[in-house]
Amino acid sequence: MIDMMKMKSSSVCIFSLILLLSTLFSCRFLQTSYKCQENEITFELFVVDSVLRLAPCNNAPDMVIQMSINYPAEYHDIIVRDSLRRFMTESALKNIWVINSSEIRYNYRDPANALYNMVIAQINSYRSDFEDWCSEVYEDEDESDENNSESGDGEYTEDAEDAEAVEKCDCEIDADEEDDVETDAESEQYDPVFTCYYESTTDMLSNLCGILCFSTAVSSYAGGVHGSVLEYFTCINLDTGEKITLKDIFHVCDECSEEERFNNETLIIKQKLMEMNDFNSLQELEDIFWVEDIKPVENFYLTEQGIVFVYNQYDIAAYAYGRWYVLLSYDDIKPFLVPDSPLRRFL
Repeated sequence: MIDMMKMKSSSVCIFSLILLLSTLFSCRFLQTSYKCQENEITFELFVVDSVLRLAPCNNAPDMVIQMSINYPAEYHDIIVRDSLRRFMTESALKNIWVINSSEIRYNYRDPANALYNMVIAQINSYRSDFEDWCSEVYEDEDESDENNSESGDGEYTEDAEDAEAVEKCDCEIDADEEDDVETDAESEQYDPVFTCYYESTTDMLSNLCGILCFSTAVSSYAGGVHGSVLEYFTCINLDTGEKITLKDIFHVCDECSEEERFNNETLIIKQKLMEMNDFNSLQELEDIFWVEDIKPVENFYLTEQGIVFVYNQYDIAAYAYGRWYVLLSYDDIKPFLVPDSPLRRFL
């Protein structure tokens, strides 16, 4: 009887131990999965799509503008939602063609109007450049006319083709016509000297562990040898609504120079670039890249594998070498993280 009781008691203890371990494991699993699950945010797409002539000239360049933003519509935390809206709208309006784009008035609660205002500012900015282009044409024609008069018998004769070119460019430019945002499908036929374009897309990239990363991709051409393709990335802490910066992630040497503040991380990035290009020496790296510019930058996004630093054209190398995406795994950077770094959620 006693043996039976001992056996029952042992069975109960073993069962209780198994139950306890299972509960602890389940709690741990649930905590981890909740912590790194995707946050429930709904988005709404806003698009501006316009094709227009910059000016009523036969040879005026065309302009094609396409801008879109996948706008945060709903989130349970209104303060964080509004912060996310503001950051995404600011990024969407970051425009390399409009010098004072930061001064454009907009309401981040009205993304359609914000995009519209940027299009108007972009048209006005490019039309200003177009006026300069017209002036250059006039100067070129004047020089050509002088050369023609000097090479002839002393009597000035205007070249018909030059006169026609000036006549085509002689136009009034009204930079305040908001109607120009609409496509002028019924305009008379003309022969644009070239077509310029500006395409911008702002959209969510990842949404894990309470961190949302989004990107703004910009493709543009305004004349010249080649266009431009740029990508800007931003990561938001959904616990606070604040942008995550390098100081939130890594230890910073306040006494060091700007070039040495993230010295350890810089060495890892250089090593990664050497591995990506099969370089065997630092000299090979210096032959291609501007080594002094290789360092951690605020242009980054996060994945389940690590942090990715993005270098656009001309950031660390010539245009021909394109953009570079350098992944530093969480194992690579773990020793350099501050104790409350949001990246520790991925470890």
